[in-house]
Amino acid sequence: MTGALSLGGSLASRGRGEEGVWSNLEGNLKLVMRNGQMGRQALTTRILSAINIGQLFDTKNQDVSAQGLPYQRLTADIAIEHGVARTENLLFESRAFNLSAVGEVNLVEETIKMDLAVRPFQNVDRFLSMIPLAGWFLGGKEQGVAVTFYRVTGTLKDPQVTSLTAKSLGRNVFGIFLRLLDIPKVIIP
Repeated sequence: MTGALSLGGSLASRGRGEEGVWSNLEGNLKLVMRNGQMGRQALTTRILSAINIGQLFDTKNQDVSAQGLPYQRLTADIAIEHGVARTENLLFESRAFNLSAVGEVNLVEETIKMDLAVRPFQNVDRFLSMIPLAGWFLGGKEQGVAVTFYRVTGTLKDPQVTSLTAKSLGRNVFGIFLRLLDIPKVIIP
């Protein structure tokens, strides 16, 4: 992964060997990365491949290449307890789409349980701009409204991705996605 990194916070652990250190890991981190590229083996890139993000928009015009996925910003506040990293505000921003995530990664067991919201831009915005009144009513002058939801579970090496409906998300998770992705409240089911 490339980009300008800003990482603040504190981490503490004690123990012997890798397992002892991971299972006792505690702390809080604030992550901000800007203007970089996520490699093809990064967990987020593997998840996006499983989602088949190419179906949501035209990847030919988005600089998505064999080297990875370019992004403008990746931010998250991460709380770690007993080797389990949790976030309620991960936000990945690129020219093609924004992705928000709420959930946890168990560093000891190398597993993930996370809900994602993906909001593509280009094609949706182009379509809405053809219908000015509908575009304004649904999302405002600059906003697209198409959002897809996913649940990622399983191992970090081979995460399983399942599609979700907005109704299947908990009210709190859906509220977080509304705020982080600037989803207009008019589309709430």
